[in-house]
Amino acid sequence: MTEVVFFTLLAPVMAIAHTVFMAGLPFGRAVVWGPQRRSGHRVSAREALRRLWPQTLLGLAAFLWLAASAGSAAAWLSPFFVGSLLAVPLAVLSASPALGRALAGVGLWRIPEESEPTPLIRSLDLPALAASRPAHRVAGTDPEGSAPAGELAE
Repeated sequence: MTEVVFFTLLAPVMAIAHTVFMAGLPFGRAVVWGPQRRSGHRVSAREALRRLWPQTLLGLAAFLWLAASAGSAAAWLSPFFVGSLLAVPLAVLSASPALGRALAGVGLWRIPEESEPTPLIRSLDLPALAASRPAHRVAGTDPEGSAPAGELAE
């Protein structure tokens, strides 16, 4: 359910970002493809505001217009503007390495390979897997602490 809420809030932010990107192409705006950052890093409020001001502005405009013209209907239409209105705090919060560690610690928002890695992935001894592994488990063992998954104990 938390993923549904998060992506409902994220959808208008991404839709506006794609629209701004596409609108800039006919005017010669360059397409820049930067490298991905694979490690956890913070996003400051200043950086988030610098990049997400169009989303925030459109979210605010939509909220004010709906509140003035539709009154109580604004609450029903809130999924269309609340995410963009909260784009900056969402970016700062969702980029927090501390929040990521906390969510991993309780097992939220993991892919199956993070919860139960295959023997091949486990053999890589990746720091991300070690950080998300509960403290009582030993690397390379199944949940009961016996032989590595997929292998027979001698």
